[in-house]
Amino acid sequence: MDVFLGALEVMGIGVSGVFFVLAIFYLLIKLMLKLFPAEETKK
Repeated sequence: MDVFLGALEVMGIGVSGVFFVLAIFYLLIKLMLKLFPAEETKK
């Protein structure tokens, strides 16, 4: 049972880590679009 709980914990950390990275990436893109609004030709 300990192995099962350990695997669940690792999976939870991995999923939250992926969401954390995606959130940071999204914020960086929004910040870049605010700083450099000249790239509005690709719509």
